Amino acid sequence: MTNSTNAKKALKLYGMPWWFATATILVVYLAAYLGVLTTDMAGTLALMLAIAVPLNEIGKRIPIWNKYVGGGLVLTFLGTAALVQWNVIPAEYTESIAVFMDDTNFLTYFIIVLITGSVLSLDRDILLKSFAGYVPAILGGVVGAALLGILGGLVFG
Repeated sequence: MTNSTNAKKALKLYGMPWWFATATILVVYLAAYLGVLTTDMAGTLALMLAIAVPLNEIGKRIPIWNKYVGGGLVLTFLGTAALVQWNVIPAEYTESIAVFMDDTNFLTYFIIVLITGSVLSLDRDILLKSFAGYVPAILGGVVGAALLGILGGLVFG
C-alpha cells in the first residue's frame, strides 16, 4: 500500500471521516449538556455511542493498556463508570441508559442481531455444509435426551 492509502485508512473512525465522527460526537455531547437530547431509544443510543466510541479508540491506542488490560472495551466500561460516578453525565441520561439496557433488554436484542447477521453473511455452500453437520448432532442430542429422560423416569418412578 502506498502512503496515501494508509493515510486514508487512518483518517476513518468507524467508517466515517474522523472530523465528521468527532463533530457528530460533539453535537451529541452539546445536546446532552443543554438538556435537549431526547431520552428515547434514539437519543440514548446516540449518547451511548458518543461516549463509547472515543473511549474505545483511546483504549485501543494506549500501548500497555491495549495489550495487558483489555484495550478499548475495558476503558469504555471504566471510563463510563467514572463519568457516572463523577456526575459528568446528567442524571436523566444515566437513568435513560439504565432503562435502555435493562428494561428493554437491548443486550439480548443486540446478540440476536449479531448472530443473525453472522449466519446471513455466510456463503450458501458453507451454510448448507454446516447445517448438514449440525442437524444430525441436534437430532442425536434430542433423541439422547429423550431416552435418558425415559430411563430416568423408569428408574425413579
